Amino acid sequence: MKHWEDWRLIDAIARGGTLAQAARDLDIDYSTVHRRLKSIEKQVGARLFERTRSSCSPTTAGERAIAAATQAREAFDDALLDIAGDDARLTGTIRFTSFGSLAQWVLMPILARFHEVYPDIRVELVESNAALNLTRREADVALRFTRKPPDNLIGIRVGRADSAAYAAADYLSRNPDRHLGELDWIVPVPDVVLPEETQWHQRHVPASRHVLHTSSGLAGLAAAHAGLGACILICYLGGAGGLTRISPPIPELAADLWLLTHPSLRQVARIRAFVDFLKRELREKAPLLQGETGAVDLRGPRE
Repeated sequence: MKHWEDWRLIDAIARGGTLAQAARDLDIDYSTVHRRLKSIEKQVGARLFERTRSSCSPTTAGERAIAAATQAREAFDDALLDIAGDDARLTGTIRFTSFGSLAQWVLMPILARFHEVYPDIRVELVESNAALNLTRREADVALRFTRKPPDNLIGIRVGRADSAAYAAADYLSRNPDRHLGELDWIVPVPDVVLPEETQWHQRHVPASRHVLHTSSGLAGLAAAHAGLGACILICYLGGAGGLTRISPPIPELAADLWLLTHPSLRQVARIRAFVDFLKRELREKAPLLQGETGAVDLRGPRE
């Protein structure tokens, strides 16, 4: 294989697992992927992948080609990162990823202040719950809840976010003196909820009290605002959203908040300035993140 694009194609097929996924990842047609793979196999004189409708499995020759393609990609990524690391100017673009609820309820005022201080740095905010690859420059800086940051990244712990039960004041006024298990509940759909939250609901809330299943915290917040019932929310959502907290923070649902970036970017002036600014601002948000703001109306389970 004489061209970088050939190695890139092999790498994409290996990581995607199918020709169709490789085509999507490379933003080209399926037929182009199929034609180029056949051409590569003709050049090297060996079949590299055994293809079925649902998978592409590398042959022995394919495994050797994949190892070489992976090495070439990593060398290319490292070179880009090293070049970016020489940038000492407080200008340019930062690709920053965080999940939607934190971006909408906590980050926007911080980003506005950052723009005032550093008007020549442009932030591209990618709202995503997916773990974008920082090594491949899908993002320069990530803000994530995690218990153990990846070993290949630089991580700065900037706080802890608690979760608790919340409900709207008007819903509580219509259901006075009820305990947690006697309220109506908005609960996550099973495939998006942490096991610890499922266990909490099983201990405190009968399934007969589930009135709505949602796939996101923002949907749960909206449902609680509409008066459908109570909901477990990260405290910055429940507190900033104007709901009443009806339980203490739940210890098993607490999560550390980390700023993550690649080691090769630590000397880039705009990245360093952005990370330092976020670190200071987010640590000042501790009362909001940990549910220390707003009224608290505790109602434990009925004995």
